[in-house]
Amino acid sequence: MKRFLLVVAVFAVSFTALTQKELKKADSFFLSKEYKEAAEQYKLAAPKIKDLDVKAKAYYNVGECYRLMTKFNEAVEYYDMAGRAMYGKKEPMLHYNWGLCLNMQGKYEDAVNQFKKYIDNGGDREKGNQAVKNAQNAAELKNTKSKIVVDLVPELSTPEFDFALNFSAKKSPKDGDQFVLASSRKSSMGSNFDSKTGEDFMDLFKVTRDPKGKFGTPEPITALNTQHNEGPVSYSKDFGDVYFTFCQYEEGEYHPCEIKMSKIQNDKYEPAVKVVFDKTNGDSVVFGHPCLSHDGKTLFFASNLKGGKGGMDIWYSQFDKKSDVWGAPKNLSAVNTSGDEMFPWTDDKNILYFASNALPGLGGFDIFKSTKGEEMNFSAPVNIGYPINSTSDDFALIIDRSAEKLYKVEFAGFFTSNRPGGKGKDDIYQFRDVPVLFTMKGFVYDDKTGNPVENASIVVKGTDGSEYKLSSDASGAFNLDNTQVLAENTYSVSIEKKDYIGIPNDRFSTRNIKSNTDFAKEYFITPIIIGEEYHMPLVQYPFNKTDLLIKMEGTDTVVNSPDSLNYLLKLLTKNPTWRIRLEAHTDARGSDEANQSLSDGRAKTCVDYLVAKGVNAMRMVPVGKGEKQPITLKKDQGNLKAGDVLTEEYIAKLGSEEDKELAHQLNRRTVFVITGTDFDPKNPTPAPIDSGKVDPKSTPKTNGKDAPKNADPKGGNKPAPKKP
Repeated sequence: MKRFLLVVAVFAVSFTALTQKELKKADSFFLSKEYKEAAEQYKLAAPKIKDLDVKAKAYYNVGECYRLMTKFNEAVEYYDMAGRAMYGKKEPMLHYNWGLCLNMQGKYEDAVNQFKKYIDNGGDREKGNQAVKNAQNAAELKNTKSKIVVDLVPELSTPEFDFALNFSAKKSPKDGDQFVLASSRKSSMGSNFDSKTGEDFMDLFKVTRDPKGKFGTPEPITALNTQHNEGPVSYSKDFGDVYFTFCQYEEGEYHPCEIKMSKIQNDKYEPAVKVVFDKTNGDSVVFGHPCLSHDGKTLFFASNLKGGKGGMDIWYSQFDKKSDVWGAPKNLSAVNTSGDEMFPWTDDKNILYFASNALPGLGGFDIFKSTKGEEMNFSAPVNIGYPINSTSDDFALIIDRSAEKLYKVEFAGFFTSNRPGGKGKDDIYQFRDVPVLFTMKGFVYDDKTGNPVENASIVVKGTDGSEYKLSSDASGAFNLDNTQVLAENTYSVSIEKKDYIGIPNDRFSTRNIKSNTDFAKEYFITPIIIGEEYHMPLVQYPFNKTDLLIKMEGTDTVVNSPDSLNYLLKLLTKNPTWRIRLEAHTDARGSDEANQSLSDGRAKTCVDYLVAKGVNAMRMVPVGKGEKQPITLKKDQGNLKAGDVLTEEYIAKLGSEEDKELAHQLNRRTVFVITGTDFDPKNPTPAPIDSGKVDPKSTPKTNGKDAPKNADPKGGNKPAPKKP
């Protein structure tokens, strides 16, 4: 097979009944897998053959030669010539291989017709039906939008074979990334003609990608390249060792491929030596496609060692430090089939990627992945799907270690394919997730009037260190585009406007969001009115105590009352001239005296917390309101409606215990009142005495005058539970 001759040809040709010199020569070339020479000899002989069946067979074998050289257009031409002579009735594989070549060209409907002819002429029904299914799936998937983008890398691809890109040096932010690929391009040292592939022998080429993601021109690695075939490489984690495939051609004879290793000192390669595995079985065994595990303890490779499942299998060997040798190869049976599995590659997350032409896929070689568990147990292979996989050969996948930096995505990398639309026989392709895009549009309104607020100052900060300073327009709007709002970040939004209570720290997050999202948020900022009661995040306390609640009694629920007060702390910090009265309210359950004392203590606790955080005590006056000032709802709360005053009488008439408890909870609140904006931080003076005590005459009427405070609303004398 092309790509380092690792697959034994499955088609043998013998025209023993014929003595023509050209056919004998063609047979000889074909059996030795020298397909280019075989094709030329068959083409010379075929026109001279009078026997129609034999002529058709010769044309079929020309097609086979071109198919094995991945020249699918030429293969289809000669399959058609054999097909018109009805050769498919004698050899159904004509139609199967004809269909494969059409599939490779993206001609799915024509491919399906050939696969059906294969079945009709006596071919393996299961095999044919699977091929039909693959072609139909590929046709459907081709028109399906994917979250993965695949692009040819033109700088690395030529009309020849270019494949198996891999990292070759330590990552340098200044210099970019270093890679190596295998290629038969004209500048290769292996300039001997390879009669199997129809190209020059393969060599290894190094190439640099700059920090912006652009590739330079590949250059041959002269220290490793020879007049023979050098193939896929794998470097150790510290890039001090390199393993690569070597296939020797000598005096017209191909030797079995092997794995070689070279040590690297001061960026120079030492002479390569053959990697010998303990207890291997015979000199005819093929080894190739080495892949060193991330920890350097295991070497994966492809081989036709005895004891495998068939064809080429993925094997592995583990290094024995004591004896300084690679141990006996073991078959990675969890991923192998009776077909061919090749091109293993592992990442640092213990995921093995490899190519198979027998596991269920789209056709040709598909790329699969399997995850390593305990010991060397691997999960069942999973096809990574379209558009990385196609009906063509897709293999040699690696993950791009700079994906997040270059493309802001986690899943990106490179693979090789001979799909239509490339430059040559095998080309390097790049894939990456379509980045998830985010935008954010905010609107700032006046909380009292509902009108847009223009020229509000907005600061947005991201956990990635980004910071954006914005201003609202005449409609109150401000915007962040998809270059500013990035994946896996949390953003804080603060809004300020003179004569308004701003928003010190709203948040939105893109973490764990896997689809495009446009955030839209409305922000209502409150105009400053002296003497107005302003609410803040709920501050909670233990039952009948004045301490700030950290953990709810009897539960594991954590309530961060200090975090709630930090809302006010940020406002006071951003508005250093404010004076405030901090008010604590209770619900009406319990005695007036107890509730007054409780609220006084809670108000003082809050002020003490703010003083401890650096707020000047002269700016604040703590006031306990007790139960005397039930809340008037500004908006609906469950079954409670805007405008309702939550007096004892109102609460007693509520139909459900849940609604009653909600009303009591809303009355238990900590608020602040701005009493002035004249505080001078440089010349501080105490706030004027402003108790904020409620005039009893203005207090909404409660049922406290009509019934005992602890009366059971149902008429009994059962005391009502005492709650804060």
